[in-house]
Amino acid sequence: MTRRGRLNRHRNEQESHETDIEARTANGPQEADDVIRGFSGLSRVRSTGRRPMALAAGAAAAALLLSGCAAGEHAGTAKEVPVVDGGSAKLGTIALNAVTVVAPSANSYAQGTNARLQMYLTNSGQSDDQLLGATTTAANAVQSFADAAAASSGASSSASASPSTAASGSSSSCQPDAGFTPITVPAGGAVPIGYTDSQKVLQLSSLKGTLFPAQSLQVTFVFCHAGSVAVSIPVALTPGPSKTPTVDISPTEG
Repeated sequence: MTRRGRLNRHRNEQESHETDIEARTANGPQEADDVIRGFSGLSRVRSTGRRPMALAAGAAAAALLLSGCAAGEHAGTAKEVPVVDGGSAKLGTIALNAVTVVAPSANSYAQGTNARLQMYLTNSGQSDDQLLGATTTAANAVQSFADAAAASSGASSSASASPSTAASGSSSSCQPDAGFTPITVPAGGAVPIGYTDSQKVLQLSSLKGTLFPAQSLQVTFVFCHAGSVAVSIPVALTPGPSKTPTVDISPTEG
């Protein structure tokens, strides 16, 4: 057979193969794959080339979707706020919630200055309780004030106050710390501290060292009936809420 004859024969076989592929593809992708595996390299490339193209198209769509999400997350309307969760503790029916040191107005609290706390005290019990005091190694004292104005003037209301007897069932042994006015936590109620100027203030007075945002310190709180509990408290990175948050209280049967 001449060279031209061999070329014509190869071309006819190739056309026959491609026609067979198209016919079997119409019957289903599995049958087409079986045909492809038995053909020449050229037929394999032509028939299976659709799969890489489909995969490439899928990858491109996924990339566009991810880039769109990233654009939305970091768009000009997005606002990223660093957060440090407050400390919390449960002591019988008393719970201390979202306890933090208010973020400093400057880069840090300097040694010898004062730092205020924010927290939410709740009482799920049937009787009132009282916060009688608090201690920490990070400051010379923990003081309580009637409000922000009293804290700013340094006039602790405890100077002329006697131990409170407002707590139901309180005994004469519930004596407050020196320089600390007891804070009553009513049964089934809550006491926000430090969120607004009219609320009671707990203050770390005369810090023993520099205190930085995100740094933590330990404060032990003492209650008349519930007892004492130590809480790890972080220094907030940003100012806390400008209004009092709400807390749901589940009463305890007793």
